[in-house]
Amino acid sequence: TRQLDRMAAVISGFGSGGLVTHEYLLADPRSGTMVELAMWATTPPLVEWPSVSDAQVLDAMAAPLCNAYVGSCR
Repeated sequence: TRQLDRMAAVISGFGSGGLVTHEYLLADPRSGTMVELAMWATTPPLVEWPSVSDAQVLDAMAAPLCNAYVGSCR
């Protein structure tokens, strides 16, 4: 997922044990805020990543910003 104000990436394959990272960045012009979420695990992960769409994660990250900055997301 990549738009002007939001992006998501999966980065994998670091070192001998291996890491996989899910990285999300959201810049919300309505509230003037930026938020980042990074989750990582060694490979293979002990628990499988849930199958949630990038858009769903990014929308969930934006919702608290709308509440924190009342009236910014109209």
